[in-house]
Amino acid sequence: GMAYYAAKDDYKIVKEMPAGRGFADMAFIPKHPGATPIIIELKWNKSTAKALEQAAAKRHADALRDFGAKEVMVAAVTYDQESGEHKCEITVEEC
Repeated sequence: GMAYYAAKDDYKIVKEMPAGRGFADMAFIPKHPGATPIIIELKWNKSTAKALEQAAAKRHADALRDFGAKEVMVAAVTYDQESGEHKCEITVEEC
């Protein structure tokens, strides 16, 4: 929770940002040149691999490549209703 609020110092946080061929659940757009943009894909009852696959297929990272960064971080956060487990997987795409 606190990391989200602290991120506001260095990032503009956009929920449901138009990105590629759809919407990124959350995008962290850097306020400072050279910082790494971040896409967060949130999913229920899906694997993190499927969430990352969907983000890649919809080309979400393409929308954040113009911020002078060398890479875009894509994080998949999932919640399984049956087990009550959260999982996270992070990948980095070069620009």
